[in-house]
Amino acid sequence: MAQFLGNLWRLLGKFVSTYENILLAGLSVVIIISGTIWYRQYSSAQTDGPTSGGSYVEGIVGSQQELNSIATKLTKAGLFSLNEQGELENLLVNNWQRNDEATEFTFELKDGIDAEEIVSQLEIQSDILGAAVIGLEGGAVAVKLSETNPSLPLILTQPMFNYGPYKLSKSSNGTSIFTRNTRENAAAAYINKIIIHNYDSEAQLSEALERRRLDGAVASSLLETPDHYEFHPLGLNRYFAVVFNINRAPLRDGATRQAIINEGSLSGLSMTLTVPDQEPQRSLAEEIAARWRSLGADITVDLKTKDEILLDIGPSRNFQALVVGLDYGVELDPFYIWHSSQLRPPGNNLSGIKSSRIDETLMAIRSTLNLKERREQVKLLHELVHSEGAGIILRQETVDYFVSDNVRFIAPFSAVTATDRFHTASRWSVR
Repeated sequence: MAQFLGNLWRLLGKFVSTYENILLAGLSVVIIISGTIWYRQYSSAQTDGPTSGGSYVEGIVGSQQELNSIATKLTKAGLFSLNEQGELENLLVNNWQRNDEATEFTFELKDGIDAEEIVSQLEIQSDILGAAVIGLEGGAVAVKLSETNPSLPLILTQPMFNYGPYKLSKSSNGTSIFTRNTRENAAAAYINKIIIHNYDSEAQLSEALERRRLDGAVASSLLETPDHYEFHPLGLNRYFAVVFNINRAPLRDGATRQAIINEGSLSGLSMTLTVPDQEPQRSLAEEIAARWRSLGADITVDLKTKDEILLDIGPSRNFQALVVGLDYGVELDPFYIWHSSQLRPPGNNLSGIKSSRIDETLMAIRSTLNLKERREQVKLLHELVHSEGAGIILRQETVDYFVSDNVRFIAPFSAVTATDRFHTASRWSVR
């Protein structure tokens, strides 16, 4: 009997030992799997890479026109897009070609893109494309321009076609809600929903920011950067400048122009500074006039309406020095403003400068579709504008922007207006 009990205990011991081993092995597998899942979640939370889902809420104090502009940026797409390095990328096209003169372009669309819809939209964009004949050739979209424009693919990054990342789902009581566009071939997006609240005043917007009801807003002089928000200055492709009319006294004299640019003695100089009666040009003109007066010049500031300058003073070159905003467009192409071929109306070379170095730089800008490279060439161009005595580049226009630190914000590489910040909304994500 004792021997039987001993054998039984030994069998039970082996069974328990085997069971414990199996149990421990199972627990080990569970721990490893759980640890792997936890590590992946932790790593995902720590990375700054994009994640899908969530909502983004922005506040504005704007007009219906601004809301319409935001809606266009969110609901429409261009044939191309720009990546974070300023490189052109295909969006709705597979490939494209142009002739040597850059007057004829063909764009082969991706499968599923409505070619007739693209042609129809391009035909109504004469203000963007200029005079052009647009049609279909062998299934590809063909664009024939009346004059050369190698920047056309960059122009076609602008949102024109109904393949944007979002669609307008609801708009009422000052609030617009955009959800992902489910159309085939629509641009993909990370954030599920974008909500725009239109406030009646800056005070209401500021309160919403302080209470963290918003994920983003354009800054103003009345707003300070709130806690838990990041400050993003957005440089626009627009520069404020004083343009000299080098074909009119007293600025025919190159030495006089250089004395003004280098802030030398201006004793005996008498000149009129023409300026549109709007901000910030008006304030810039007063600052410039005060500085030149302190150097001995007799300066008259002549305020004119915007229409007077656009329709009369500019085209007729009826000014001595003119404060202007230089718009280089989404394509960052200053050709029409500074090239010698644009001396006569309707060209916009207001200064009358004819410089081989400036012309060569402008052609170098047009020779690349990489906007990072164009920016570097624009810096060189502005240095030449100074050294050639054509004018003074005062500053670049910027828009200041607050974004919650919970949002991964990607700034557009090229922007012309404040609403162009939404060009890259498809790449934003909630952390």
